[in-house]
Amino acid sequence: MNKRGFELAISTLVIIVLALLVLLALSLAFSSGFKNFWNTIKGYFGSEIDSLRNVCKNQCVLENKFSYCCEERKLDNREITCQDDILDVKCDIDCGGVC
Repeated sequence: MNKRGFELAISTLVIIVLALLVLLALSLAFSSGFKNFWNTIKGYFGSEIDSLRNVCKNQCVLENKFSYCCEERKLDNREITCQDDILDVKCDIDCGGVC
């Protein structure tokens, strides 16, 4: 039996659906602004606290004192640093006199 016509129809359908999803995402990004769009999308890939914890652990490993000790990051509409207890990051960096 010749099934190539059926396979072509399914692959075309998949491409059309993917193209529609990309167009939908782009239209949402342009209409609501990319920052708002990115904040909405981030929620599907893990919690904000987990990503901040990973950033702070990386800054500790890299021994980046200023970013670890002084740089403020937003978490639930408040500004925190990597030293905040809510992140629970164990690091040996001495932050005295860095900021």
